[in-house]
Amino acid sequence: MRFGIFDHLDRSGASLAQQYADRLEFAETADRFGFHGYHIAEHHSTTLGMAPSPSVFLSALTQRTTRMRLGSLVYILPLYNPLRLVEEICMLDHLSEGRLDIGVGRGASPFELAYYGVNITESRAIFDAALDVLMKGLTGERLSHRDEWFKYSGVPMMLRPLQHPHPPLWFAAGGLESLEFAAQRGMNVVAAGASNYVGRTIKRFHEAWDRGSSQRSRLGIPERTPMVGVRRHVVVAETDASAEGVARPAYKAWGESYALGWRVFNAAPTLLVEDYDEARRSELLVVGSPDTVRRELAKQIAETKLNYLIMSMTFGSMQHRETMRSLDLFASEVMPHFKAAAKMPNKTRM
Repeated sequence: MRFGIFDHLDRSGASLAQQYADRLEFAETADRFGFHGYHIAEHHSTTLGMAPSPSVFLSALTQRTTRMRLGSLVYILPLYNPLRLVEEICMLDHLSEGRLDIGVGRGASPFELAYYGVNITESRAIFDAALDVLMKGLTGERLSHRDEWFKYSGVPMMLRPLQHPHPPLWFAAGGLESLEFAAQRGMNVVAAGASNYVGRTIKRFHEAWDRGSSQRSRLGIPERTPMVGVRRHVVVAETDASAEGVARPAYKAWGESYALGWRVFNAAPTLLVEDYDEARRSELLVVGSPDTVRRELAKQIAETKLNYLIMSMTFGSMQHRETMRSLDLFASEVMPHFKAAAKMPNKTRM
């Protein structure tokens, strides 16, 4: 069982310079506490994403952390020249000394894509083409590619990734088609939703992973156990009441940022549970004292069979001191329980 951080880096109310400084301190502390990874989202023209260039923020993280894996979740491929992204990824892989992960996707918001002149109906085709270019560029000495979207002829790949054959890939889990897609390409996945839903998704992904063995072999992808992450908002404080006092207004502020890019166009945001109490009932929010959070997470882990919990621990209106206290309590009083449980031998059944 591993624990990681997911960060929209939504607007906090502090100055932007202060928010960046606070996040870097937060990431540096999470690294010291033994978190597995830090994953940064990509959003544009909305307060949901104050780091619209993941590579820029990740480059800063490479210099402030030493052990955590670092990555995008996700790079919105239709918004990139994939040749340029290959070079950025190679740089980051070396700057991080081989700690880079690559999350890829086509983008969930049609409005953010439209600002860049990308039609949502074409985004999947562009994504597929860009991913093909990305893989060729990361694994070959020269890049040649030709399709409707991208054309390259014999481009020398002077930068190579440190990890071989390339940094691990991540994908957001959705329907069966997306699970098959990720499994056939050896990608790790992240799911969101209530435990009963993500439990089914994880089961279906492992089934798809087994079916995708021959395809991965043809692509030269080494066999391994995939990481299957579930995303949750988590707030820890000394008491349930004090945690609630932090989490309720913070979740509201985060939800307003999430919805902003949609409501400008009088549209309903997808995949957002706006009501705080409903989010708690749906297990998307885990809030309370260390004992409460430990019990709730143990229940979810048992139900879903996940092996990686990716937590939003600083979001919305949370003050930096509240974030750092929550992180400290989680690392000192919640995480050790799961590490100890993992080391316990199985009981002999009579």
